[in-house]
Amino acid sequence: AAAFGMGKVIAAYDKEGGNVTTTHNARKDIYARDEDKFRREEYTGYDYTKASKNYRDSKISIDFTVQDEYTGKILYYKNQKNRSSVDADHIYPVKKYHQEGGFIQNKEQRNSFGSDPDNFAVTNYSINSSLQDLDKKNWMKKKRKDGSKKNNKEFYEINESFIDTAVQRGQCATKKHAPTNKDWAAYYTERTVAT
Repeated sequence: AAAFGMGKVIAAYDKEGGNVTTTHNARKDIYARDEDKFRREEYTGYDYTKASKNYRDSKISIDFTVQDEYTGKILYYKNQKNRSSVDADHIYPVKKYHQEGGFIQNKEQRNSFGSDPDNFAVTNYSINSSLQDLDKKNWMKKKRKDGSKKNNKEFYEINESFIDTAVQRGQCATKKHAPTNKDWAAYYTERTVAT
C-alpha cells in the first residue's frame, strides 16, 4: 500500500476502520460492512460437506477404523448407533482464516479454503467439538472446567508431534488460499476510494 502513496491513509484506518475492515478489528469481530462479516456457512457449505466426508472415508482401514490425527489412537469409524464417531476438523480454523484476511475474499474463495482437504484432520468428534475456533496450541493448554485440573492435551491424550504435523499441513493450505499482497492492495484501494 505504501508503494501507491497510500500508507498514511491506510494507517489511519488500521485501528478505527471507518468504511474499511482491518485485521485488527476483524480479530475482534468488528466489521465495517455487512458483507465482510464471518459467516461459517460460506466456508462449510455443500462442497465442504462432500470434501470432509471424502477425506474421512479415505482414512478408513479395512477393519473400519481410522487413526486420530491428533492423538494417534485408533478409532472405530462408526459408534454403537452406526453414526460416524470421527470428524474432519479444519486444522486452521475457518473463523481465524476469515479474521486474518478471508473477509476480503469472495464467497467462492472462502468456500475453496473451507473445502480444502489439505486443511482437514480426522479426529474424534468430541475433540473437534471442544476445539471450536481455537488455535491448537492454545486449546491444548486450556484447563478443563470439569474439576479434573487437567488441560485439554492431558484430558484428550493429544500427541503433540501428531498435532504439530497437522498444523504444518494446515498452515501450508492456508498460505495457498490466503489473499496476496495484490489482493490486499486492491481491497484497500477500493475501500479507501469508497470512503
